Amino acid sequence: MRLQAMAALAVAGLILAGGGIAAASNPDHPSGNGAHPASGRVVGKLEREGGPIGPGGKQPPVVPLSGTVVFWRRAHRTVRVEAGKSGRFSVRLAPGHYAVWGRVQGYPRCRLPGGLTVSADRTEHVVVACIVP
Repeated sequence: MRLQAMAALAVAGLILAGGGIAAASNPDHPSGNGAHPASGRVVGKLEREGGPIGPGGKQPPVVPLSGTVVFWRRAHRTVRVEAGKSGRFSVRLAPGHYAVWGRVQGYPRCRLPGGLTVSADRTEHVVVACIVP
């Protein structure tokens, strides 16, 4: 029975985050989404911006990317969430200020300049952009 309870927590995607609980989910692959009453929610997209100029000086389109989005906060456990093919991700985090970056194979590290401040019971919308010259 204890093993089943541990497996259920793993399936729900619960991650201990510095005394609070963070629940990560991927909208492309729905799973259980536990919530801690004092947590905030971050909803976002991981995407590529820029690239070579096309014919007629046309800018390339913004492209969603699949990869990992990382939330780091001093003296707390790092939280990672997967962005699916749509580039979308969602995660619950303990309140505080986080450095945020994305990891996508074949791209330099993508980041959210200035980081992100999460507040309890609020939803923050972010775009983590991989800028390509």
